[in-house]
Amino acid sequence: MNPEAEAAVTDRFQQAKARLRAELQDQLQSRSEQLDEEHSGLEYVRNKAEISAMEAKVDNPALLYSNLTAPISWSLFK
Repeated sequence: MNPEAEAAVTDRFQQAKARLRAELQDQLQSRSEQLDEEHSGLEYVRNKAEISAMEAKVDNPALLYSNLTAPISWSLFK
């Protein structure tokens, strides 16, 4: 391969690599933000459950928390 063609191929490769890396970083940032929101939602639910338990003067709040270990449908928070 002549040097000009090789340089062109290398340049296209580097551009594609940079573009894919930027897309991956955007996806990772988006997923990280989504996880942060879901974590905040979980904290909110647990805090609300704790407050509700205190207000209701539940004798055994562990019973209330045992229900929170089940998977939560995050669609409720969107």
